[in-house]
Amino acid sequence: MEEMSYEKQKLLICYMLSNADLFIKANPILKSSFFDPRLKSAIEFMQTFYGLYKGVPTTAQLFAETDIKIEVNSTSLTNQELRYAEDTLEKFLQFKTIEQAIFQSVDLLHNDVRDGIVKLIRDAASIGFQKNLGTAYFKDPASRLNDLTLQDKAISTGMKSVDRHIGGGCNRQELTIITAPSGVGKSITMSNIAANFCLQGLYGIYFTLELSEKVVAKRFDSMFTGIAQYEILNNINKVTTELSKLNVDENQLDIKRLPESTTTTADLRAYIQTYEAAHGRLPDFIVVDYLDLMASGTKVSVENVFMKDKFVSEELRALCHEINCIGITASQLNRGAQQIESLEDLNQGHIAGGLSKIMTADNVIAVIQNATMKARGELTFKMLKVRSGTGTDAFFIMKFCNKSLRVTDIEDLPIEHMNKPAIRHVDTKPKSSEFGFTV
Repeated sequence: MEEMSYEKQKLLICYMLSNADLFIKANPILKSSFFDPRLKSAIEFMQTFYGLYKGVPTTAQLFAETDIKIEVNSTSLTNQELRYAEDTLEKFLQFKTIEQAIFQSVDLLHNDVRDGIVKLIRDAASIGFQKNLGTAYFKDPASRLNDLTLQDKAISTGMKSVDRHIGGGCNRQELTIITAPSGVGKSITMSNIAANFCLQGLYGIYFTLELSEKVVAKRFDSMFTGIAQYEILNNINKVTTELSKLNVDENQLDIKRLPESTTTTADLRAYIQTYEAAHGRLPDFIVVDYLDLMASGTKVSVENVFMKDKFVSEELRALCHEINCIGITASQLNRGAQQIESLEDLNQGHIAGGLSKIMTADNVIAVIQNATMKARGELTFKMLKVRSGTGTDAFFIMKFCNKSLRVTDIEDLPIEHMNKPAIRHVDTKPKSSEFGFTV
């Protein structure tokens, strides 16, 4: 967009004086610095006047206060004039906002704050008029409710016990966090959910910040074929044959390794843009393995883990909302979790880094296991937070197959026992030493 002339900028002020609604739309992103110096005082007075009187001044008031004379048509703007005025003013303000962001990014460039530059430019590019006033609650309630029936329903995790407690499954634009001690099953649980999504026809990306792409892929080999990890390389033909039997698209799941400690949501977004260009669609779900290894795009002290985790989780959830996908990630349980004497004692405060992640996430699921459970091939899930269901604080047993790496429901366990601890051969109040988590 070329630099707008003085006369055209003056015309935009004329339009805003003629139509208060146009000024109200522009005001949140309107800055006097965007205009010719000869017109800055006009914008400043209009904004001051609106703040005091909730309207736009007359041309006489504007002239008396600023000595700037604007000719306003006595009749209201036609529909064509109003559309032209709105489009031209919005594009002008967008251009000026991006231009200003570019100038500001020079200082960030000198300080090598790459993520800050990306965020600054992205935020500037998203600036525009707010045209949607939201939902008019009392207007046409039947249509409003019928629209709900057409929206995407919760998507099953493939684990009925989990679905039952989180409101039927995972929803788009939401973030679920799997939390566990190191080595207990965060990645395995996330991989199981991803595999189940794929078998339902969803397309997704598995971002790994810890393991290599080949190691993650090999885990999926066992999950989809039932062949044990140590047998995979000796049965390549069998693995290939079994995978070919699945009713899936060859591009249903992409696995991408990104560096730990430096990867931000901006990096995920950049990859997803490449993914969209290659596949012609956005992913239905993303898995980030895992949250604690990410960095924030917002500058924060590395010692302030609480704020770092707050920003990272908020940025990740915002990304899921932006691309309308399901978000699955993981976080460690802290050392205090290893000292609990009963499942009832495990709570939100045991997540590493503090409650900042809990507050942002829609679902937080703890995966725990003691030596007895491990010997039986079982995991216990506890729902630390459920936003869209009633399952918070519920806990139940899941079956884990060490060969296929599959986490599944225990079908023979009565439903009425699902909210109780591992009652089969295990005391409901095990001693601390007995309940100690395996690594």
